[in-house]
Amino acid sequence: MKNELTKLENSKILREDTKIYVRRGAGAYICGEESAMIESIEGKRGLPRHKPPFVSKVGLFGKPTLNHNIETVYWVRDILEKGHKWYSNQGKKGHKGPQLFSIG
Repeated sequence: MKNELTKLENSKILREDTKIYVRRGAGAYICGEESAMIESIEGKRGLPRHKPPFVSKVGLFGKPTLNHNIETVYWVRDILEKGHKWYSNQGKKGHKGPQLFSIG
């Protein structure tokens, strides 16, 4: 992870003083819903919150929170290095970009 952050700093995407925190939740299926994931990270039972407020306004530990699908974050480096056309060409059957599936 440190290597990837250094690359982002060098490419001027992130400033050197940017702080990124990576946290893990309990890993339940319902935690795919953003507010349930926030609850899980905070050490609570991973159940969705009533909305509003939305996590972008009152999220992790009561602060505004950006919540991203990790699959999207996973592809950022490749898209930046290889370009959006490369990413679009990875799709199958007329779809643009790859799609991961998980079967439990």
